[in-house]
Order: sequence, then C-alpha cells, then structure tokens
Amino acid sequence: LVETRQGTGDDARLTTYAYDAHDHLAQITDAEGQVTRYTPDALGRVTAIERPDGALTGLDDDAKGNLAGVTPPERPEHRLGYTPVDLEDDDQPPGVDNGTGAIARAYDKDRDLTQLSHALGPQIGYGYDAAGRLDRRTTAAGATTYTYAGPTERIATITTPEGEVLTFDYDGALTIDTQWSGTLNGRVETDWNSDLAIAAHIINDSHSISYAYDGDGLLTQAGALILERHAGNGLLTGTTLGGLTTTQGYNAFGELATQQAAHDATTLYQIGYSRDRLGRITEKTETLQGQTTVYAYDYDAAGRLIAVRENGTVTGSWDYDPNGNRISVNGAANGTYDDQDRLLDYDAPARPRPSGTIGYVIDGQDRRIGKTRDGELVQGFLYKDQLNPIAELDGEGNLVAVFVYGEQANVPAYLIKIDPETQEETTYRILSDHLGSPRLVVAVETGAVVQRMDYDAWGVVTRDTQPGFQPFGFAGGLYEPETGLVRFGARDYDPYTGRWLGKDPIGFGGGQANLYSYILGNPLLTIDPWGLIPNCWEGLPKSSISTSREMRVKTIKSLRFPHPEGWRPSVGGNFPSSGSLPIGPEIAADWWMWEHRFRQYSEYEITRTVTVTRIYCEEKRDCFPEPLKFHYDRVEDGAKTERLADKYTKWEHEKLYRIGSNSWPFP
Repeated sequence: LVETRQGTGDDARLTTYAYDAHDHLAQITDAEGQVTRYTPDALGRVTAIERPDGALTGLDDDAKGNLAGVTPPERPEHRLGYTPVDLEDDDQPPGVDNGTGAIARAYDKDRDLTQLSHALGPQIGYGYDAAGRLDRRTTAAGATTYTYAGPTERIATITTPEGEVLTFDYDGALTIDTQWSGTLNGRVETDWNSDLAIAAHIINDSHSISYAYDGDGLLTQAGALILERHAGNGLLTGTTLGGLTTTQGYNAFGELATQQAAHDATTLYQIGYSRDRLGRITEKTETLQGQTTVYAYDYDAAGRLIAVRENGTVTGSWDYDPNGNRISVNGAANGTYDDQDRLLDYDAPARPRPSGTIGYVIDGQDRRIGKTRDGELVQGFLYKDQLNPIAELDGEGNLVAVFVYGEQANVPAYLIKIDPETQEETTYRILSDHLGSPRLVVAVETGAVVQRMDYDAWGVVTRDTQPGFQPFGFAGGLYEPETGLVRFGARDYDPYTGRWLGKDPIGFGGGQANLYSYILGNPLLTIDPWGLIPNCWEGLPKSSISTSREMRVKTIKSLRFPHPEGWRPSVGGNFPSSGSLPIGPEIAADWWMWEHRFRQYSEYEITRTVTVTRIYCEEKRDCFPEPLKFHYDRVEDGAKTERLADKYTKWEHEKLYRIGSNSWPFP
C-alpha cells in the first residue's frame, strides 16, 4: 500500500506510505502533509515513532514480541515484564522499582489473575470456583462476591462489600431483568425482538420505552422519538418529537456538517462545522437562541488544540510539553508534572466547591448508582447497560426521570420528568452538539427552554441556567455540578486541567504514551465514553502507539452480525451485554470488560472473552476501534455502524484476546 485517497479534486484527502529497503513501513504522510516516521527493527517491529513535531517515542519488545518498554517523549522508560506464558506480571513506571511503586500480578495454573499488588497501595485478590468462574474480588473494603445461574457462566448475583446487590435473569443468554437492592432499589427489564434487537426497556414495572427498526436493522423509533434516515445510505437526517424537529447534514466524507433544531416555526439551535483534511473541526458557526458565534480552532503538529478564537478574538491558548502535558494557559505557566506525567501543581481558575461531603454509591458492575451528601442519599441512577443511565431516582427512591436514547448513544435524546407526588409527567428534548454535550433542554409541549449549558473547548461549563435539571454534561458524561468533574466509564475527567484524574486502567492499551491525556489533546475530535480509549482513531495522529502497532495485524475474516440497539455513527457507544462481568477503575490490569460465551459466526469461532484488534471499514465515518462484544445470539460493536449488513464485511484481527493482564489489543 502506497497511497489512500478519499474524495476528489481540491477536497481530496491523500495519505501516502513509504517503506525501507526491507519493505517495512518507514513513514506516513497524512492529508495535511505532516510526516510521521517509524524505525523498525530487523523483524519489522517498530522501535521508535517520530511525530511531525519531532517528538520521539521509543518502543521495546522482548524476544517473544511482547511490549516490554515505552519511552515517551523526553520521559524515562516505562518497563513491562511477562511470565513465561506471556502474561504481564510486572509494571514499572519511571522512577520506581519493585519496592517503591511497581505493580505486580500473580496468576494460577489456569492463567487467571489471582492477585494485583501495588507497592504503595492495597492488594486486590481474585478467587475462582471449581469451574474456573470468578467468584470473589477482595480489596481493602472487603469482598465483592459473584454467583452464577447453575452450571453456566451467566452471573446470577453480584454483591459488594457495602451490601449493594445486583440480580440478573436471562432468556437463554439474553439478559431480560436487572435488579438493584441495598441503598438503592430498582429494576430494568429488557424485551428482545426476533432479530435479537432490543424491543423495549421497562423501568420499575411502570414505565416502558419501545424501539422500532427498519429492514436494515436501523433504529427508526425510540419511545415517542421518530428518527428519519437517508434512503440510500442510512445516515440520520432528522428527528421528530411532538412539535420539536431536528435536521442534520453531512459533508462528502460522511462527517457531521450541520445541525438544526426548531419548535414549530421557531429555530432554537443551528450549527455548522468546517473541517480540515484530517477531519478536525477548524471552524464552528453556532446560532443559539438567536445569538450567533463563530469559533475557530488551531492545532499544533501533534494534533493538539492550541488556540480558540470567538468572533476573531483569541479566548484561549495552550502550550504543552513533548508528552502532551499542559504547561501554560494564555501564555502563563501553570502546570508541573513528574516523570510519570502525574500532576504536581496547577494554577487553575476558580472552580465549583461542594457543599458538605459528597460521596457515591457504587454497584457490583462499578457504576455510579447513587450520590450522597454528608452520608444521606440525594440522587440515584438505574442503568440500561454498562455506561448509560436510563432512570433517575431521588433520595427517597422515587422515580423522578426516565431517559430515552435515540440518535446519540452517549446522551439521551429526551427525558420524561415525573413528579413523585402527583406522578404527572413532562417531556423535555435534549439538544446536544456533535460530542453529545447538552446545549438546550426544551419542553416539548411549549418549546420553552428550561436549561441552557455552554462550555469552553475543554468542557468547562461556562453557563448553566438550571444546574442539576438533568445529569449529563460535556460529551454526554455524568456531570457533577458541585465539583465540575465529568464521569466517563472508568475515570473522572477534569475539564479545568484538560486531563483525566487517574491513569488509564488499560495502560498503554489506550494508545497514548501519556496515561492521563484526554483524546491526545484534542477534546473536539471524538469522545471516550469508557474512559479507556477514544471512540474513533480516524483523525488522530499517526504517531499514537495504537495506530503504529497496527502493522502486526495479520488476518482478515468476513463476518456478518445481527444488529442490536440504536446508535449515532459519529459518536458510537456501547449497549447491554449478557451477564457482563464487573468492571472498575481499581481493577487496572485485570479489566473484565466483557464476559461472553461460545458462538459460531461464519468461519470465526468466538469463545469466552475475545476482542478484535481493529475494525476496518469502507467509509471513514464507520471507523471505530471499539472492541467487539459477543454473546450467544448477538454480536455488538461499540460503533453501531449505520449500514451494518453492507458495510461491515471486513474485519482485521491478529488473534483472540482475553481481556486480562496483557491482552488488550493495543499495542
């Protein structure tokens, strides 16, 4: 391969590839003319990556091809060690040794992780029953226990040390009932249609959300929301909810170009996006409640956001060290970091401060199901899957809101507010931008705007006319107005510093040499709903660890999959799985993301927990590396591609991976 071309004429996006004398990839020149250089060893394994800005990342493999070392730009080396059967057992960040900060792992003879220990923190232990199923996870807080439905691997209950209980029921391998008991009590039932797509959710036996699909398996209705699609390509073109309509258009590359929302004849929201040849947003023209603002965005050679202009005036600028840590804002130095990229001090602007002590209730799947203030429950959530709340409860356990997801997977399309005393219901449309950040919440019946939220480029909320009216914020994450933090899956994102609060639980599997970096320094490009890895690698620098290691991909298989629930192609997302094992930020190396069983699809035999290194697709808008999720009768992928029967017929994978200590497919 020497060239790929998208589009024609002056708008064509051309990427070229050059090779060394041994036919190993030596450089990639992207559509903006930026060159990323690779240094391969004699076996073709990449040992160094030079970004267009000249920053160098070193990679070291052991004799068996395991990633043994990563040297970020101008940082010491991070070492990784393995057992004789290639399970990662030693993780030594820069500046530590086995006694002062390294992470160690132990395994049993079945190669299951039994212990994860950190020299500076408590140990995590894992126990298994006679059938090899995880039945206990022990931390300093106590033991989380798991029971199963008979001899199967379908989880029946999960009980946390605090007494929070999850109970599951199944129809074959399909989850049909999830119940919470303990601090918070609730129930979400799931009905499935004959195509194994979700037909309905029922919350607390009282509120039902039904879903309808067209012949291609594309979502056409979610509750009262009607979704309209292009007859030729299936792209979403508009929605209708009562008197409120939305429309959207795309450029020649299938990227979102326009959004508009109106109630009857009154336009509420209108936005247009201009992009460069890498698909990055360079200009946004936004009209919100009659006021128009033009935003322009600049990027450095590493693809990081360096400046924002509003109506021609610079309103924000940022500088970074070679490994992507923010070192100045608007020309003033404000951050220092250690060799592990941990933040040591930061001169941040004023931020929200909580009233009292804020705490959270966590269920057995490590989801935030409750918020407490000074020990008293003030808010609760029920979930439809691992990431997305479907209902909100008040501190008394009353159902006060139901969330309906439609065109975007990471944020609801609308919510139904329920008065806990009168049971009166009011429906509100949530109008969100390309990332899923809510901008306007509108009463469907009257068209009145009840909440407006504005953000800076990094997600800091600069205006919120009714804090707490609904719980979603920047990029569709769970927004905590009392701290300004946003929860995405495994981690909390701090928009004031533009970085995660904790290291990536999957380490360098997230594709970034800086384990705290959010979207490689470009928060406008895409989302990271899991808190692990950006949803779409298209447009990200070719110098990322993940993209550089794709040269190891060997095999192509042809697969076809039934389609599950709805999605939005430019955002992606994840939907319910059957009996998923728990996930949590403290599990780190043993990231039990999905637990699935045997199923035969085409020539590809899927057993236990597997994933695919990268999805290759025919159109850029369909390109998402989110790992596939499998169970008996359904295969899901995080992107929920728009034309699944036609587009996704080519899949590249290197080998089957168990989501465990060293098995994440990147790198």
